[in-house]
Amino acid sequence: MSELTNLRGLGALVGAAFGAGLGLVLALVVVFVTPAFGIRWPVPPAAVLLGAAGLPIALTAFAGALFGPALPGVLRRMSVALATDPAVLDAASTDTTRPFALHISRGFTAIYLVSGSVMTAFAVVLIVVVAPSTGPETTLVGWAGLLFFGAITVMCLVQFIWRTRFGLTLDGKGFTVTMNLGRRRYRWVDVERFFPYRRVAFQPVVAFKYRGKAEVHGLQYTRGIFGTFDGTLPQNLSIRGLALLELMEHWRSRNVSTPDSAS
Repeated sequence: MSELTNLRGLGALVGAAFGAGLGLVLALVVVFVTPAFGIRWPVPPAAVLLGAAGLPIALTAFAGALFGPALPGVLRRMSVALATDPAVLDAASTDTTRPFALHISRGFTAIYLVSGSVMTAFAVVLIVVVAPSTGPETTLVGWAGLLFFGAITVMCLVQFIWRTRFGLTLDGKGFTVTMNLGRRRYRWVDVERFFPYRRVAFQPVVAFKYRGKAEVHGLQYTRGIFGTFDGTLPQNLSIRGLALLELMEHWRSRNVSTPDSAS
């Protein structure tokens, strides 16, 4: 069996899996919309449900088989978006006395932007389509999802467009986090430790315990629930995860040991 055939088969399988999820959503929409709007289908309701659930599977499986050969390229681009930029990492590690700025990664931020847009659209469907026939509980859930995921989507869009306005700046005395509606600054000598903090994210978030009080300007979220951390670093920088953790420890060890860092 040729590689092209394998890729088409894999594409069809992935497409069918995606279509199954889409078909389930469409079937639920049909179930709730039909009585809410008094729709009279020209075919039996069972046939409508079968079509709503099965047609997306057939279409997405066909599309997956058609575009299957392009999957390796798509996966490579996603891998590049998720990976740390080695050139930026080398530049950041070379000189720990001069200020160095890490900006937002557009490729990585785009993943969150797309995910937030999908969840926002789903919340709109709950409010407009499902809620009228199910009651106020669904409306409440829909509005909560719209406000939460809508805010995330807007923030990701702003970061995607103006990437150089946000990020992390390192210097000999400390580091400054500039995100969303403000900034906060910390001193190396007051950082107790950096550590990975895992939550719903593609890579672990770099968190830290801080002995002093951060200089906060604007609105900034700093502390974790139950005192798990005193601050976190942005997770959509050009350097992320464990690589960012090692970089921060490298800067801290270099600058805490210098005499003027304690001043």
